[in-house]
Amino acid sequence: MELLQRVWLRMQRDLVALRLGHVEDVVDQSQQEERGRIDLLQIICRSGGILFLSRQIGQTDDPVQWGADVMLLGYLFIISIQNTYDPLTEAHNRASYQNVLEQAKVVVFLDINNFKSINDQYGHLYGDICLKHVAHMLLFCAEKQEGACYRIGGDEFCLLFKNKEGYDNVLSEFSALLQAKRKSDEKFPSVSWGIGVRKQNEDINEVIRQADEQLYRMKNHQS
Repeated sequence: MELLQRVWLRMQRDLVALRLGHVEDVVDQSQQEERGRIDLLQIICRSGGILFLSRQIGQTDDPVQWGADVMLLGYLFIISIQNTYDPLTEAHNRASYQNVLEQAKVVVFLDINNFKSINDQYGHLYGDICLKHVAHMLLFCAEKQEGACYRIGGDEFCLLFKNKEGYDNVLSEFSALLQAKRKSDEKFPSVSWGIGVRKQNEDINEVIRQADEQLYRMKNHQS
């Protein structure tokens, strides 16, 4: 998200300069940061999947056109981020989950236990803190095994893995982090999860059913 903020602030500054006719400010800054801007464009194109303008950039000698192309790519990138990530937790959102679900080899559903009671007893602000902590722990653990974390409901998360190896290490590390957090904060809730491992040619809906059933068995055991 820091990158997104830097992109936004830079675009706003350049846009003001162009509107005021201070083209030289944008050009001078562009020359000073040429390498960084090229890297930024690569990040924008790769992260947002925006390729249709990338061929034009670098082929024009017009600094105003260059700046306009960069800003357009930036705006498209921001829209892409907004449509891909959950703003509270920084996990992928449900739309992203639905787009890639069919490719998953392992599906892990996670649910924060007694989350409504947490909100009712300690307030929604603390509830949001719990959501962020759980998401960040999942993100930290999952990326080590090329997994992805999605917020698919209010207090519901999902981990998707394209490979069958390593997901158990992710859950073990997450469990250890969660236990440590609950020792330092007695109010912090527990988390239940269920796992579905896809067999060859198995329908993804069967994998989802397996993960759901295991999740609710774990929730019933902990309640």
